[in-house]
Amino acid sequence: MDPVVRFCLLNSGVLTVLVRGSRENGRSNPGDMKTPCRIAIYLPNYISNFHQIVDGVLKFQKEHGPYLIRDFRYSPGDLDDLEKKQSPPPWTSRCNGVITFVGRQPGMEEWLIRGNVPVVNTSADRLGCFPPSVHSDAASIAKVAADHFLALGHERFAYVGYGPSIGNTYRAEAFREELAKRGYSLKNWKIQSICDALIEDADPILKVDPHLGKELCKARKPLAVLCQNDATASAIIAVCLKLGLKVPQDVAVLGVGDFSIATDCCIPISSIVIPSVKIGWEAMSLLHRLIRGESDIPQDTAIPVVDLVVRGSTVERPHRDRDFNRIIQLIREKACQGITVHDLVDTLHVSRKTLERKFVEIVGHPPGEEIRRVRLARAKELLLTTQLSVSRIGRMVGFEKGSLFTRFFLTGTGLTPRDYRKMTDIEELQSVGS
Repeated sequence: MDPVVRFCLLNSGVLTVLVRGSRENGRSNPGDMKTPCRIAIYLPNYISNFHQIVDGVLKFQKEHGPYLIRDFRYSPGDLDDLEKKQSPPPWTSRCNGVITFVGRQPGMEEWLIRGNVPVVNTSADRLGCFPPSVHSDAASIAKVAADHFLALGHERFAYVGYGPSIGNTYRAEAFREELAKRGYSLKNWKIQSICDALIEDADPILKVDPHLGKELCKARKPLAVLCQNDATASAIIAVCLKLGLKVPQDVAVLGVGDFSIATDCCIPISSIVIPSVKIGWEAMSLLHRLIRGESDIPQDTAIPVVDLVVRGSTVERPHRDRDFNRIIQLIREKACQGITVHDLVDTLHVSRKTLERKFVEIVGHPPGEEIRRVRLARAKELLLTTQLSVSRIGRMVGFEKGSLFTRFFLTGTGLTPRDYRKMTDIEELQSVGS
């Protein structure tokens, strides 16, 4: 019989996956993997692909379990002054292995070793160092970016990323090498601003990195810019708009990740898709081998990327509506108040046919679908982070009747709101042996 998986996200933000499997005296035996083995997930709370990496871990678990997986999600400040910390990692004596996402902070290697279990990293910031890493392949990212920009006729290129990041350095170098093979040069603009969320205000970026505005202004146009991630791409778009530069006519901006930031940005971001589920699966596979005591473990495993989603930041959409940003803002602000496409039509004084045609041209789907997406995302958040009743949450996202909300949620997720919330039941979690 396949193991039964429970996915629990507590109000504290701690996620636990409980897998029912055979036990012997309540203890796990990681050697033969016949009884549940305890795996710690130590990922930062700010990375956009957290859930995709976990999905990859769960996919491997369903194929090779049983496991008991505990999440020790951390904030950036938790890794400060590791050299001075005397306490061991939080998972010490509580698991048989760890999947993490960490960089080259001073003292990191010694701190990880102190946990006394195998570790696999899912960041490219510790390439060549302990522990083994599974990450997206920088060379394939560079090739996909170069192919896209050159197909659009670009001849001038720049790269923007967080300067202290080792993974960012590898990605910039790979892009430089790919362009050099094709006879082009690259400007590499390192920034100190930490971009880990959608950025709509350029002022904080320009305050920390004033050179960025100067470089963008003086660069010959049109310019094609590859960014470290989608958040950085949103920052570049914000800076361009503040400087009066047109995107994509003057500056074409390409992100990496294809996360929600890409579609939430005022100008939807073309983005290279990171295979995060595959990264999670491969990381868990590697950890599985380490726990079993296997040798010949690769130090670095690079997962190729092949897909790119084209949006308005690199390809100018025809019939661009100057009121498009207003439409997006209205949906974000009023989707959960029950705004409809008819309301948008009345507000903007355009025909429904014109509104839907232009929205699809720019975003890739109709405005009604965008309203549903915003509502569903808010409903999920409330179910996972509050104790409000399902009917109250339904009203908060625009449904006066609970039956309509349940039908909406079931269509969007395959689960009823109550089934979705059962996965976060703390009492049920505590009733299961850990």
